[in-house]
Formats: sequence, structure tokens, C-alpha cells
Amino acid sequence: MIDRAKLARELRSRLPYIRTVSIRRALPDGVVISVTEGQAVAAVAHEGRWWLMDSAGKLLESVPTAGDHATITGISPLAPAAGTSLATAQEQRPRLERLRELLSALEKNRLLDKLDSVDLSKDHQIVLGYDGRFTVELSVALESPAPGETGLSYWLRRFAAAMNDPGVSPNQHYRVDISDNETLHFIPE
Repeated sequence: MIDRAKLARELRSRLPYIRTVSIRRALPDGVVISVTEGQAVAAVAHEGRWWLMDSAGKLLESVPTAGDHATITGISPLAPAAGTSLATAQEQRPRLERLRELLSALEKNRLLDKLDSVDLSKDHQIVLGYDGRFTVELSVALESPAPGETGLSYWLRRFAAAMNDPGVSPNQHYRVDISDNETLHFIPE
């Protein structure tokens, strides 16, 4: 008899790029293993190297440079290892939780592919570099007027829609201020 939960944990541990594992019996005496591959979306620095991570905060591998991946600053990994979740010291846990919420909201709104950077160094604000032309300043105190949606997810959805507004020039760099629960402010730079 196969312990499916144990086998799934072992596969995810040994093969960090596996995001999900499903194991089921195939009668009469077979087993079907289905996996979903994880994708590196960001990189966080630790001791002169970069750790690639997926949108759930799982560390995938250590590499010499961040390459084309979004860089995460303002947070320090604690004992990083491939296949484990990003961990931090106790005093940085609120930043880690904000990072997890942010990556989830970016993924939900299909914004991960053009993410350049995430700066978590300020306790009251998250600063994103996006698409090489937007510096997005998000207040961590934002609320969502939409039921069942987090503040970050709501405001990132609004940002995604506003980028396509005719008043937002595709050749202009902008600072996007999202610091109140009223509106987004696109300020040309």
C-alpha cells in the first residue's frame, strides 16, 4: 500500500519545481501520478547568491544572478533550502506575509510576467517595479470595497485595468500612488 500523502511530500521536497502532486490508484494494480510544474517568478538575495522562488513563496534553487526574474528586497531569507518555503526572522514575518499576499494577488490578476522588482523595506508601503515603466507605491493599509477580495488584489486589479486607459501613454514612465482607498494616481516622471 502506498502512503499517497507521504509520497507527494517527498516528491515536492526532492523536486522543488513540482508545485502540486496528485496520486491516485489505477485499478487493478497501477498508480497515476500527476504533477503541476512550478515556475520561478522572483528572486531573493542571500549571501551573494539569489534564490529563485515561485508565486507561493517556495524556494526552487540557488543561482548566481537574478537573471530576468523580479528581485525581492527588504527581506532576508533565513536558512534557505530548495523545496522549502521562504522563511525569515521573527521581526520580518509581517513583510513575509505581505510578500505572500502580494504574489498571490499578482498571480490572480495575471501581473507576474512583467513584474521587475518588489521592495518591502518600508513597513507601511510596498514598492513595485512593473514593466520597466511603472513604479507602483502600495500602502499596506489598503482595504477592498469588494467583498471577499483582499485590498492588494483589488487595487492590483484596478491597476491592471488602468494601465490600458487611453490617458496612460505607453511611452511614458509613471509613479503610481495607491495610498488611499479612493483612487490610483498616475504621476508622469
